[in-house]
Amino acid sequence: MLPVVGMFLFLPQLLMSWQIGDRSPKDLFTGPEALLDVLVLPLVMVAGIAGQMVIYFLAIHDGTAGFRLGEILRLAASRLLPAIDVSLVQAIAVGVGLLLFIVPGLWMMARFVSALPLVATTEPDPVKAMQESWALTSGRSLRVLGMIALLISAFLLLSVVFVGLGAAMGVVGTVIASKPTMGWGIGRWLFELVTTAAAAVFGLYYLCFVSRLTVAMRGLHGG
Repeated sequence: MLPVVGMFLFLPQLLMSWQIGDRSPKDLFTGPEALLDVLVLPLVMVAGIAGQMVIYFLAIHDGTAGFRLGEILRLAASRLLPAIDVSLVQAIAVGVGLLLFIVPGLWMMARFVSALPLVATTEPDPVKAMQESWALTSGRSLRVLGMIALLISAFLLLSVVFVGLGAAMGVVGTVIASKPTMGWGIGRWLFELVTTAAAAVFGLYYLCFVSRLTVAMRGLHGG
């Protein structure tokens, strides 16, 4: 899975960090960088969804299931639009839920947690995939939410460690460079490489967890 993680999660996120730089959200899509923002940010989002589709396939099948990686990539590409549809609906549902005192948003996230793995492996119809995810998590949403919360909490704690490590390496790199640099000097590159790599690995573990959770729930559901 590591080449897939590098291609679809690590490199696109590093590209987005480089493109955004130190700009605030209100400065995106404005000024001389507007055209690059329009090109880079959607590309990074689509690459991330495509990578998730491939990882879900590999994790749920516990391997390639006899397919070549190129065939899995083509399958992921053929289901990219349904996956984007599911991602948008999930984002809207969770976003609206978060506006309603947070808990409804987290609950919606738990109910739709298996939708993308299902699109990647068994159900190319986004509506049916979300309906099946809703059915799989029926009566289990609080337990699912609890497991996701514990996993994300652990990732956040580890992220603090890796951000600190990245910052330390960045300072050392800047000192070694012998003079302060404007923009992305060696120190900034070291910091971004460490933190982006950590985020990509955490993302991989989360996707694998969701995949195995989906398999387990389908087994309990008789699927």
